[in-house]
Amino acid sequence: MRTFSLCILSCALMAEPAIPKDKQMHLVAGAAISLTSSFVAKKMHLKNPEVVGFAMGVLAGVVKEKYDRRHPKNHTYDVHDAYCTAIGATVSFTVRW
Repeated sequence: MRTFSLCILSCALMAEPAIPKDKQMHLVAGAAISLTSSFVAKKMHLKNPEVVGFAMGVLAGVVKEKYDRRHPKNHTYDVHDAYCTAIGATVSFTVRW
């Protein structure tokens, strides 16, 4: 059910032309990183794997934008990209919780 809910959410986001494609991809990446991290944390028998997944999704967005800021020739720094990645992690956390 959770996976189905995320698939529906991602399809709805891809169909919405008001959200730029770049932001959509950050949102989906945040959700994917969060789900994968929580799955791995669960397999490792860690406490609160959903929280671990959420933290990893948010951290991935922040680290990516830090990297972009340090490499302006090849990357565009945009704090809203980090926000969208965090929103994806939040969606994953909410669905998994």
